[in-house]
Amino acid sequence: MAEYLDFFNIYVIGLIEGTFQFYFLAKILKKKLLLPFYFLFGVCAVIVTRFLSVGTVTGFVAMVFLLTVCGILVCHADFKSSLLYAALTTEIMLLCYGIVKSLIGLLYTWLPYFSMIRSVLRPCWPVRLCHFC
Repeated sequence: MAEYLDFFNIYVIGLIEGTFQFYFLAKILKKKLLLPFYFLFGVCAVIVTRFLSVGTVTGFVAMVFLLTVCGILVCHADFKSSLLYAALTTEIMLLCYGIVKSLIGLLYTWLPYFSMIRSVLRPCWPVRLCHFC
């Protein structure tokens, strides 16, 4: 089961994040692209983030470079605007990831209470269903 969750967290969520990142870049550059371009960039982003840590400066530079190259080649934008918007898009995505990660960390502190409540309500659950039937 853990292997499936690792696959989901690494590849599926990474593909979705990379697709959204390229979508934001295309919208900022005011370009309309076909769906396969977004999917292809998402696959490339997963490959890059799988081999480099995205939380480090190297990962940031790699994602900015990947977005810049795709902005130049796919969106046909000039180098300066593509580089600027790629850095902006990558920074916004890392900021969103950090906010969500800290909110999940806040919820983890309440995890023992949720498991305690669930264990208390679990014996009562079939009785409650029969009572309402």
